[in-house]
Amino acid sequence: MQIAVMGSYGANGTININELKENLKRTEGVTVTDSIIKLPAKVTVNGYEVTIDENGKVTVGKYPVINEIEPGEIVTGDKNKTYTKNGTAVIPVGFAILPGADNVEEGLVISDVANDTENIGNQFVWIPITDETPYKRNTSYVTTAVSEQSIDDANYLPDEITDEEEAVRNVKGFYISRYEAGKEGTNTLVSKKGATVWASISQETAKITAKSMFTNNMHTKSALISGIQWDMTMAFISSKPRVDGTGKSYDITKPDSSRHISGGVAVSGNNETDKVCNIYDLEGNAWEYIAEKNTYGSYPFIGRGGDYASSHSASYRNNNYGAASNDVSFRLALYVE
Repeated sequence: MQIAVMGSYGANGTININELKENLKRTEGVTVTDSIIKLPAKVTVNGYEVTIDENGKVTVGKYPVINEIEPGEIVTGDKNKTYTKNGTAVIPVGFAILPGADNVEEGLVISDVANDTENIGNQFVWIPITDETPYKRNTSYVTTAVSEQSIDDANYLPDEITDEEEAVRNVKGFYISRYEAGKEGTNTLVSKKGATVWASISQETAKITAKSMFTNNMHTKSALISGIQWDMTMAFISSKPRVDGTGKSYDITKPDSSRHISGGVAVSGNNETDKVCNIYDLEGNAWEYIAEKNTYGSYPFIGRGGDYASSHSASYRNNNYGAASNDVSFRLALYVE
């Protein structure tokens, strides 16, 4: 590590960040270097947390608990566990890593069913947030004019959480539901492949309903995804090789007719073209309410993505009056300890 750092100085006598990244990539055992934008910075080397300061000093820190569990194995006990594969994710008690979807960089998936290769459990995708990642809205996406006035909605967080960013940064990430909100029976909320999408729901009811999953789990809580979390998900997708479930190039800022299947809202996860980083239905099934508002009179609520009949992209932000509609659903975020 020290050799890699010493080889990264520029002619002006300071460390060149781009050169440092390239030298670190060539250093055996190093993971997660693309997130470095300034010094000091932290990287993981063979499981150890290593800090590089502005003067090029390398300090080896703690050895985190890594890979205590194997994909498919439910985490038990009274503590969430840390898992590392091309990045780090927190696996909450009561969940297992989905076999074959254990790579953080590609969208690590967890399920509340062990060895869920048949996709029958509730599934969520980890969105990593590094220390250097700005936690804020992105107002550059195609959007309605008033969206730059966006603010967090009220009372969307679980009772145990008072600050969204703090909760996310404490564990360096959050989970987004892999699928649009689904319904089993009359009022059981699920995030499952092939579920009936929970449409025809108002924004206020969606906000309340989103908190109803895993209420007996002390280690993870659900909520309606916020506008910032949606944008952080978009940033995560944009930072990866952007191909959909069919291998086709995917741009979250541009709509694609193949993701907008006409005829009505289909069951969740129905369209492999509308899958990226292991997340489904961001653009083409139902439009989705989020926990975000604006100051625009009778249309104060905001939804994201597109639906089966629209020409909107996954990153699109739009205004609505918050009522129930047969083409509008919602999506969850999971907070973990």
